[in-house]
Amino acid sequence: MPDIESDIESDNESSFEFLNDSYERERAIAARAGCAFLIIPIIFLLSVVMALATIFIIETFQLKSINRAYETEKFNRTEFKNIKCLEDIPEEIMSKWTPDEWEFRGVEQFILDKSFDEDVHWFLRKAHPLLTKLSEDYQMQFQWVKEELALNSILLEGPCVYTVEDGSTKVFVKEGLLYVKSKYSYKKEKKEFTLVYSIPKGYQ
Repeated sequence: MPDIESDIESDNESSFEFLNDSYERERAIAARAGCAFLIIPIIFLLSVVMALATIFIIETFQLKSINRAYETEKFNRTEFKNIKCLEDIPEEIMSKWTPDEWEFRGVEQFILDKSFDEDVHWFLRKAHPLLTKLSEDYQMQFQWVKEELALNSILLEGPCVYTVEDGSTKVFVKEGLLYVKSKYSYKKEKKEFTLVYSIPKGYQ
């Protein structure tokens, strides 16, 4: 007769081994899943940290670049304002002077005294001076220019403070501004008016 008990024991052992293998596989799967659940947040946190570090580095670099640019611009403006002699102004910006009408003095009275019309007044307010260095002997050519209009040029002689031969016009720089002072006579009275010009910051 077949050994029924042996068969039963064999079947039980096989069942236990199958169950044990299944349990081990489930444990392995659970372990891998647990590792995955742990690794994913870690990877995410690392990604966030790296992104924040990158942003910090970029912003720090940009801030340093802005500070350097500001300091350079500040230095250039300070250096420009310290120029005391007209011939020391870089030649490439000699044509960049623009009217600073708030600083004009005596222009309205000059127009009234000379009975000039509105066109002359407009020209004086809007024209810009064009200075050209002629030689190393401290001579410059000066004229007012506005679009297609230009007054006859006059010869200025320096150094530092430049004047026309008869002394009626004086051109000089002070604290980064260009001053043009002109004298005239009205009813035997000596008068003068002053025009002031500045260089846009982008050119300083």
